[in-house]
Amino acid sequence: MKDVLFTGANDVYVVEMESGKDLLIPAIKECIRKVDLEKQEMTVHLLDGLLDL
Repeated sequence: MKDVLFTGANDVYVVEMESGKDLLIPAIKECIRKVDLEKQEMTVHLLDGLLDL
């Protein structure tokens, strides 16, 4: 994770993809499926259209 944006409604995680483009993932239960702090891993579900932004 590159950064966290605090929008008021919900946080948004900024993740840099291999292409160098930033991917914005809203921190909502529909997107964030699992967080493993020990492994420093997050499992996400990308909603339709998130890769198009």
